[in-house]
Amino acid sequence: MTAPGPGGEAAVPVRQDLVEFEQMLGGDTIRAVPQGTVEFGRPLAYEIGLECFPPGFRALSDAGDWRYVRVVLPVTIGLLPGRRELTAMTVGLRRAAPDALALDLEPPRRVGADGLPAVLGSRPFGVTPPPPPDGAALGPGVAVEVSGHGGDSLGWTLRNATGGTLPAGTYVLGAVLRLPPSATVLSGELSASTSMRRPYLDAFRLSRPRTRHPEPFAVPIAVRERGRPAIEAREPAADETPEGTGSRRLCVAADAESYSSRDVRGQLDVQRRLVEVLEAATRYAGLDRNLWTTQPQGDGELALLPLGLDEPRAVADLLRELAVALRRLNRGLVPQARLRLRVAVHTGMVYPGRNGFAGSAVVQVCRLRDSDDLRRTLREAASADLGVALSEPIYEELRQLPSGLALDRFVRVSLDIAEKKFRAVTWLGPVEAD
Repeated sequence: MTAPGPGGEAAVPVRQDLVEFEQMLGGDTIRAVPQGTVEFGRPLAYEIGLECFPPGFRALSDAGDWRYVRVVLPVTIGLLPGRRELTAMTVGLRRAAPDALALDLEPPRRVGADGLPAVLGSRPFGVTPPPPPDGAALGPGVAVEVSGHGGDSLGWTLRNATGGTLPAGTYVLGAVLRLPPSATVLSGELSASTSMRRPYLDAFRLSRPRTRHPEPFAVPIAVRERGRPAIEAREPAADETPEGTGSRRLCVAADAESYSSRDVRGQLDVQRRLVEVLEAATRYAGLDRNLWTTQPQGDGELALLPLGLDEPRAVADLLRELAVALRRLNRGLVPQARLRLRVAVHTGMVYPGRNGFAGSAVVQVCRLRDSDDLRRTLREAASADLGVALSEPIYEELRQLPSGLALDRFVRVSLDIAEKKFRAVTWLGPVEAD
């Protein structure tokens, strides 16, 4: 659970049981029997411009007197063991914000093997985005209903019209809302209800588990910058940050394996593919790379991520999507042609300078990335394309949430580089795509 949001509401991501209420035999006692789980991911809410709307809408006299906000909500449905089958699900968002008006709702899309679809762009109003690749589209026979146009209570329903089942897993819901221009926070309540078949004696019975109570949430609305929608708070321009003025930043350092052993053409190819992989991973992780402060290093990169992030969630999403992007890039290549990366993550005070970044956090993240221990970790994990070094604070934060990373494969290592007078504790391990 993350910290409380504005006004005391709980901020998501948060998990609830899906429960069925049963009356006990021979009495009036009602008990709640868990049948599955639902996890509401942290919604993204960001302003979009009128260019996303049809010309007729843009011509309305009051079209510019409102704030138009795109909402993206990931929801994960899980079933308890025991031959349970999901046949329908409904997710509701009530009281989206004072004076909110739903202008457009997207049919849900299922997250497939390659992770979260690229749902963050400013798609044209009223146009359903194409299904994501690699089998992530909804299966045949699945009927989709959306409700709530013109109101502040929205609903997304999926059911199998042929009597079959729905796959459990993560679905992405989307909507476009009209809000007052003074709105800075999107808040409301989330709920879920399902229809399941579960074993009962020698047959199956139909049950309708649902969340116990509506889940309140509140997230800031990212303000749109000219020329693009903002996913995160705006990063100050370089000339707005006085030299020597520090800030606490999430630092990510990446480097390609076996770069120096390649010829010039191969090195240029590694640089190109490195940038493509980083761009794809950040896009699918819901991070805006335009807001990163980066220091290119040929076969690698040092990046400072913007202020105001949910750091553990951003790290988990970024590493998962990096593993997926590398797997897709390397599919079908001979081993010596694969792009394999070492990535280190740390957080701490960073100070901008005339020729790059200064501060112990920057030094540490680069030392972790370039350590012999991390090189050995990646070399020994033959099936992985990504070796990761997490500083101890980052690792401890990731342990507190369902990150989707196999942290049990990480090993605690004490680094001691005498010639650099450097000592640090890190957690090393491979990250592979599911």
